[in-house]
Amino acid sequence: MTKHVHYISCRVCGKTINYYKQERHNRTHTGIRPHVCMDCGKGFSRADILRIHERIHSGVQPYECTECGERFARNDLLSEHMRLHRGEIFTCTDCGKTFTRAERLRSHAIVHSGEKNLECLLCGCCFTRADSLKTHMKVHDAESFSNCIDDHALTTVSSVLDDGRTRHPRAPYVCHTCNRTFPLACRLRAHLRIHSGEKDFTCAVCGKQFALAYRLLLHMRIHTGEKPYQCAMCSKSFSRRHNLKQHMRSHTGEKPYGCDICGKRYTQTKTLKEHMRVHTGERPFECLTCGKKFTRIDNLKVS
Repeated sequence: MTKHVHYISCRVCGKTINYYKQERHNRTHTGIRPHVCMDCGKGFSRADILRIHERIHSGVQPYECTECGERFARNDLLSEHMRLHRGEIFTCTDCGKTFTRAERLRSHAIVHSGEKNLECLLCGCCFTRADSLKTHMKVHDAESFSNCIDDHALTTVSSVLDDGRTRHPRAPYVCHTCNRTFPLACRLRAHLRIHSGEKDFTCAVCGKQFALAYRLLLHMRIHTGEKPYQCAMCSKSFSRRHNLKQHMRSHTGEKPYGCDICGKRYTQTKTLKEHMRVHTGERPFECLTCGKKFTRIDNLKVS
């Protein structure tokens, strides 16, 4: 039976929205982003947008140009590319630079006019380009964050870390406990919970607590059985991207982890670690009944 679609007006912006999708729409006002990328920690309001974003990390480009074979991660990028083949381009009369969209040409034209119509609401500085304003806002991010965290926990002044490494300019925020660097202050703030022991995220099913939101999301898949990462070759699914990447090596034959002693190679660090016990003689798994020791826990269980 087809579900009847009921439309309502958003109380915040007045936009007409699908009644069954009002929670998703409300996230545009509340800023809540429950769908988190496990690779970089970036949050999204919708699961489908997260799936598109994840192609940045996986390298998947499902959309192919039928004219030249160039591939794209998003359909809108392919559509924009196709305008080049159709000759649908917009040219800047000042410098000759071409664009596939008229609005991008208009944004570019401001560079030549010298207009600075993008204003920072915190300090009043004006910019011609949105990306310049976005970069500028990180200055305020650093200032506000430094007021909340001890000076020993955060610094953006020195270009050299405590262990001698050179700080990457795109990751200026440093944890002085482990020297890990982050591109944004909010990422460092979340990371510091690992060292402080602060755990604000609690599983509603079993009560287990976590320091980071994305770790709670991973944990919840144990209860829900959700396995969003599917192998394109055999349709096997996994709850974590890392597990899918390891599984793909069974198809590609890639064995990136090699033994320095005998040269034998493996698909996982865990398997290499087990193999190294052949050379070291280490047997960490001991039978509590007879005292016999084994290099692998599965051998202990069988015996």
